[in-house]
Amino acid sequence: YVPQSSSRIGIRNLLNLAAFGASLFIHYGIGVWGLNGILPTIREVTASHRTLITPVDWTHWIWAVIYALEGVFVIAQLLPSHRARPVVLQGAGYFFVYSCLAQIAWTMFYSFCMFLVAFIMMATNLVALCFLI
Repeated sequence: YVPQSSSRIGIRNLLNLAAFGASLFIHYGIGVWGLNGILPTIREVTASHRTLITPVDWTHWIWAVIYALEGVFVIAQLLPSHRARPVVLQGAGYFFVYSCLAQIAWTMFYSFCMFLVAFIMMATNLVALCFLI
């Protein structure tokens, strides 16, 4: 495969960007800031529902690493040297978008304490990520 520097940005590239932007906004807007006090944050929900398997607070920092790596992918797949590569078009397909949508849904359901549905969304996210490997 020889990268084509003149390749145009495609619909998948734009969908990846939009899905990542929406996921980032929802996760940090609701999950971290609670929409400026309108909804409980992920930390507040977790603190109010402690169990034997509830992770310690610092484990939530993994999301910063996850979003940073997703951001690297989104930026790289927009660059002319990478945007038309088979790994972006056929390999990732729409599964990155599905993963972002599942992350958005998880954040929303978890913030509303709908834990079973939140778990299903996290499992959906895992399935989408498995297709990215």
